[in-house]
Amino acid sequence: MQVNDDKLNPIASITESLGTRIERNLPTFALLILIMAVAGYLRFVGIDWDDNTHPHPDERFLTMVETGISIPLSIGEYFDTEFSPLNPKNSGFNFFVYGTFPIILVRYIAERISETGYDQVHIVGRMASASFDLISVFLVYMIGANLYRKRVGLLAAAFAALSVLSIQLAHFFVVDPFANTFILLGIYFAIRSSKVGRWWNYLLFGVSLGLATASKANAAPLALVLVIAVGIRIWRADDLSRWQTSIRGILGLVLGAVVSLIVFRLFQPYAFEGPTFFGILPNEQFFSNLVEVSRQQSGAADFPPALQWAMRIPVIFSLKNMVVWGLGFPLGLVSWIGFGWALYRIFRYRELEHSFLVFWAGGNFLWRSIGFTQTMRYQMPVYPTIVILGAWALWRV
Repeated sequence: MQVNDDKLNPIASITESLGTRIERNLPTFALLILIMAVAGYLRFVGIDWDDNTHPHPDERFLTMVETGISIPLSIGEYFDTEFSPLNPKNSGFNFFVYGTFPIILVRYIAERISETGYDQVHIVGRMASASFDLISVFLVYMIGANLYRKRVGLLAAAFAALSVLSIQLAHFFVVDPFANTFILLGIYFAIRSSKVGRWWNYLLFGVSLGLATASKANAAPLALVLVIAVGIRIWRADDLSRWQTSIRGILGLVLGAVVSLIVFRLFQPYAFEGPTFFGILPNEQFFSNLVEVSRQQSGAADFPPALQWAMRIPVIFSLKNMVVWGLGFPLGLVSWIGFGWALYRIFRYRELEHSFLVFWAGGNFLWRSIGFTQTMRYQMPVYPTIVILGAWALWRV
């Protein structure tokens, strides 16, 4: 009588199974490491390219803010909007519309390594920007692999690694790479929520949304991606489980919303009056600043830096910039073909898995391309999502 050794030695069975999985996925791991290495080199090389001349106005402003703020002595002081040394307003920067998570993070790191000077802290900020953008490349792989296949994720990650605008912004201390990372993380957990609907996916989506909006306020429409995820899950449920799926989805939306508000309260503390964590009345100055910057960007205010956007053709101007310069002509063309094909297949064949990327890329592009201010940087959230569609289209062909 023969005895199955695996039953007698389960550890050996698990080890063999793990070894088989690693061997099977080794080419994927190797290619992903190579892509990440190339992406890292392109983002970190020449990080001090300007030799402390500070040419970027937003980076220069954030550098000035970083040198003006300081670390609070207590948690209570951190949440005290009127007196916190981390609040830019208390250092003379009364007009501040950026997310505070990036400046808080960079300030803490700079303090830790004693690099808080005007010609030092912006390098810390650039290193942080490059690091977050590198994480974004990995998240592009994760989204592509989960939504489609691993080879789609790998090709999409390679496209993201070589995206010109992403490489450029990684060399500046600006908030966009921070926000983009959390946007992609939110999209990933929304996709997971549409597939398995576990509570921790909703919770982690809420964390991602909170950090995204605490990095850049106009990341708030990311909340709609989770609504899409719940809608897809309900659509795919059978008649017997649809009611239960709907209740669970609604509770998941509530969980995500509550968590995102808590995280936003923690990392954008001066959007509220304070002086404690539970002082959640809106800070009137913060929101009035947002209204004013909205007027400047819409052309309603006589704002000299915005005059360059007069007489630009809506949609066409942004599309040309993205295809020719931001992505480069071949990648830009392939990505938009992928977008159009995915949109067609949503309506023709009910392939709802494309909805996440089509909604986010198309919605953000349209929002920014029909506005008065058509800065290329404002289209940054579109880039990593639309290259995934380009990678999917190429493999599908």
